[in-house]
Amino acid sequence: MISRAPFVGFVLSYSLGLLAAEWLPASLQSQFYNILAILLCFILAIAAYSYRFLVSTGLCLLLSILFLGLLIMQRDNWNYYRAITDPHFLQVKSYVALIEGLPQKRSNSLHLPARIVRVNSGGHWHKVNVRLLLMIPPSVENIPSPGMHLMVIGEPQIPPAPLNPYQFDYRRFLRDKSIFRTDFIQEEDYKILPTTGVWLPLRAALSVSEAADAIFRKAIADDKGYALVKAMLLGRRDDLRGGQVDDFAVSGAVHILSVSGLHVGILYLVFAALLGWLKKWRWGKLVYLTIMLLILAFYALLTGLPDSVVRATIMFSVILLAQTYQRQSVSINTLAISALIILILEPRAIYHVGFQLSYAAMTGIFLLYKSIKYLWSPKARFTRFLWEVTCLSLSAQLATFPLAVYYFHQFPVYFWLVNPLILILAEFLIQSALALLIFQSMGLEWLANVSAFWLQWSAYLSNLAVTIPRLLPGHLLRDLYLDIIEVSLAYLSLIFVWVALRSAQLKFLYFSLFSLLGWALYSGAISTTRYFSKSAIIFSIPHANVIAWKYGRELRLSVVEDEKFRKGAYLPIVKTYAIASGATRLVIIDDTLSRPELRRLKNGLILDCNGVILYHGPMVSDWNGVNKAYITGPLPVTMPDLSQESTQFILGGLLSPYKQQRIILESRPSHYYSLSSGSLYF
Repeated sequence: MISRAPFVGFVLSYSLGLLAAEWLPASLQSQFYNILAILLCFILAIAAYSYRFLVSTGLCLLLSILFLGLLIMQRDNWNYYRAITDPHFLQVKSYVALIEGLPQKRSNSLHLPARIVRVNSGGHWHKVNVRLLLMIPPSVENIPSPGMHLMVIGEPQIPPAPLNPYQFDYRRFLRDKSIFRTDFIQEEDYKILPTTGVWLPLRAALSVSEAADAIFRKAIADDKGYALVKAMLLGRRDDLRGGQVDDFAVSGAVHILSVSGLHVGILYLVFAALLGWLKKWRWGKLVYLTIMLLILAFYALLTGLPDSVVRATIMFSVILLAQTYQRQSVSINTLAISALIILILEPRAIYHVGFQLSYAAMTGIFLLYKSIKYLWSPKARFTRFLWEVTCLSLSAQLATFPLAVYYFHQFPVYFWLVNPLILILAEFLIQSALALLIFQSMGLEWLANVSAFWLQWSAYLSNLAVTIPRLLPGHLLRDLYLDIIEVSLAYLSLIFVWVALRSAQLKFLYFSLFSLLGWALYSGAISTTRYFSKSAIIFSIPHANVIAWKYGRELRLSVVEDEKFRKGAYLPIVKTYAIASGATRLVIIDDTLSRPELRRLKNGLILDCNGVILYHGPMVSDWNGVNKAYITGPLPVTMPDLSQESTQFILGGLLSPYKQQRIILESRPSHYYSLSSGSLYF
């Protein structure tokens, strides 16, 4: 099969080149030498082909494509570096931003995708082209619309890098979306200019999306149902409630809430079945292809052209072309072609979780679905239909399981029970929603009302179905952790299973078992190392002093929070660290708990963290025997002289930058560490 799918090798080589640009040190990367390597490999491929050395030809082609991927990602990295070091942003007093998308609701703000087109730096205006994420309060009266130019007073910032281990890298997340700067502004900080400048197709897409949103809001009275339809059809999740998202996550159906390949695939299958008869005409294939491409394009416009839908539309457009004009085509080769096109147009898509999960799911369906389906052949039509849907869900879940655990650290146990039902309801929901939009735009009110009725019920049943797993014991495996080696071993085992099913050779099942054994041994060794490790860390968290140390499976914490800010804001960072370090329980040390490594003072604590004596509390005068001191404040009027102390003073957390500077300037500590540089291990 692989010999009939050459683009699988091409896309894997290209992807390896993209990834190598991040792994290789800068000293080993040169665009000039990469270009020479591409040309050399290509010439060698031509020479090998002329002598009919086909294997050598293929290897040289794969190497040239690998170096091409490396070159493209290097150029992307260079563009990013140039954007964040642009001297025009050194002394920015104001800038002009073009709003490029609809506002997205967040808990405390509205997010507006924008592009900086001009900056006022050093008293002069300069043209620039940098993507920006603007954040404004949700209470503003005049919310900017797509196409508007804003005059903004202020300086856009580069998102901060993560300061704690395993913390979500928001800077990297935005960079992978080609967003290089952010700015939080109040209503008085900006003025709407009378000019517009959004690309016409994008403006049309956003107008269509807004009109569809208004139709859904009018037709669906239930807020949860409306939020679900809006997320599934328009790709806008801002009206989803927290509990609603949790229900879908627990049931293993959270992918339903993000418009992606699944939704475009349902649309594709429905209209392919309805319009397939057109291909029987003389010019029917061309008519069928044109109509299907227009339908896919319309749906992309309906969702507002987000990256995930554009990728899915490209993928199914390639599949449509292959299935329309090729009598015999290998589905996985077509899938690889679409992935290669997307990665050429958007190299950093390889780091998008949605891209990885979408292509993993589609690969699983193409490779595993038939093999699983043939394990049982029920005679009853309805039973056979349920079995096929279950096999579809199972093949996608198997292919995405390692990645899902790697990114989200949990696994829904009853996905096999709920997912088939959700897939059926999702297909019906999408059909009803599209019918509602079509009939409403045509003025056929009674048909629109019928579609709205079925749409409401399918949304209601979908929201109801995902609550079923919560009623069952052990519905969610939490706090799972896989590193990249474990993910690789899991996929290696799956590949051997597929080869065994494909070739009917038992030896590949043995290879799969060996891979699983290697995974188990590696995982056991890592778990044992984590269990016996006695690491301690001081987290870099604003407005909170958080110290953590391992004790077996426990992660013990000493926490002092600023009461003016949200209580427990540190927990997501600490929980992620706990999962990665193998801790299964968080224990917060308070007045009711005593531990042998803890000694209480009048105003603070003395902690013995793996032999390091750490003081946690307000400033005192006696530092005898203390290795590290984490000051909580308040500071005394007269600061003690710390210049002769051997203690290392940790500055950050509850101490404001002003108080930190006061300690440095007045007490003159010989040894200090600022948590603004990141968390501190000891």
